[in-house]
Amino acid sequence: MIRFVPTNRLEPGDIVARPIFGANGAVLLRPGAVLSAFEIRRLAALGFPGVYVRDPDSPVTDVPDVISDATRAAAINRLWHTFRDLEQGNRIHCAPLFDSIDEMLSDILSEPDVVVNLGDLRTHDGYTFGHSVNVAAMSLLIGHDLGLSIKELRTLGVGALLHDIGKIAIPPETLRQRGPLTSEQWQMIRQHPRMGFDILRRYYEFSLAIAHIAYQHHERLDGSGYPRGLTGDSIHRYARIVAVVDIYDAMRSERVYRPAVPVHEVLEEIRKGAGEKFAPEVVNRLLRRVAPYPVGTTVLLTTGEVGVVIEVPAEQRDRPVVRVLLNPSGRPVKGQLLRQLAKEEDVGIERVG
Repeated sequence: MIRFVPTNRLEPGDIVARPIFGANGAVLLRPGAVLSAFEIRRLAALGFPGVYVRDPDSPVTDVPDVISDATRAAAINRLWHTFRDLEQGNRIHCAPLFDSIDEMLSDILSEPDVVVNLGDLRTHDGYTFGHSVNVAAMSLLIGHDLGLSIKELRTLGVGALLHDIGKIAIPPETLRQRGPLTSEQWQMIRQHPRMGFDILRRYYEFSLAIAHIAYQHHERLDGSGYPRGLTGDSIHRYARIVAVVDIYDAMRSERVYRPAVPVHEVLEEIRKGAGEKFAPEVVNRLLRRVAPYPVGTTVLLTTGEVGVVIEVPAEQRDRPVVRVLLNPSGRPVKGQLLRQLAKEEDVGIERVG
């Protein structure tokens, strides 16, 4: 039995239920580790938004991920080495990046109906690597739903994995800055897609399509994106996929300058941009794949009850099954009381957390 607990609500003695990865993909804490006060302070200092812990009172037994922990750790590590090689002026080792995409594809094709439920487990310092791996995995999932071939998916996946490689040219302190950016800093950040394109074009192993994903992932259908203000079909098909997944993962992630946005709010924001800023066919696939209220999420119902999401119906992902833990007076509920929101139209979710 597990549940996702924000870092500021962890207590000494809590037992880790899912592995915690560092910025380079190394495991910092393994399942079964008992958290001490020191380790909780360390997690907070590193910027972890939360941890999955064991909870005998939670009805949630597991939260499946799009890719396995081993695949994720290997991909983060390979990407970390890629950035380090660039920083040191060395040549990128391209083959391991394709290996990571093949491993992701194997995981995805073995569980083609997986629903995205997992909470965010990244550090601030590890954001770029964890984010890029998430974007690659989700892009592959949506590309598969759109009918791309394996060859096309490999191209899409590598481009998605390297979409932010141009950030190597941006000072780390700018990327981690808590306050507003200066106009000069903002202009530098707006150029990271072009810088990424220039880096990737140096390697014959990376196709033009891969480079264009890096170049165009911040473009928008209405021309409001950057760096070139492209519109409509002038934006590469793969870049249109990565653009949607990139904004989804970025908004739902905690950053040094803002907290994470709840998943249901992220999805609503993206839905509003369908057809104007984002490719509607991509948005539709994302909405079908992502649970607005992920399994393990604590919610306050309009009844005043507090519960945890234990199931997400395939046909009504925004109306989950909630096990009630506390009654409106805040007292623990005895026995198993379930609210099946798909069948109880008069009951809704007031807020998350």
